[in-house]
Amino acid sequence: MGRPITSKMCVKCAGCCSNFPFVVLSTDEIGALSEFTGLGADAFSDSDRKSSPRHFLKHQKSGSCVFLREAAGNYACSVYEARPSVCRSYPFTPVQHKVCEERFDKVSS
Repeated sequence: MGRPITSKMCVKCAGCCSNFPFVVLSTDEIGALSEFTGLGADAFSDSDRKSSPRHFLKHQKSGSCVFLREAAGNYACSVYEARPSVCRSYPFTPVQHKVCEERFDKVSS
């Protein structure tokens, strides 16, 4: 399924993995994800323009990150070791912490 998300708050929610539509990937992150998965960048990223493009992480039809896995109500990141920096540092603002806590209260009740 992928490496389990270790935070009790995250394992039942994964809201940021399904509600964070524009995860910009750096060249280094694309390289790390390609190396980790064995996939070409086009398998997991989209570009917004032809000249000097930015690359964004793709999503599944459900809107969740292409690398998010779910089994029996628990979530895991299939590229946890190579995940982008925004995923590593999330939540990083007081508002994001508050949203996480509110979502956790909803899923744990």
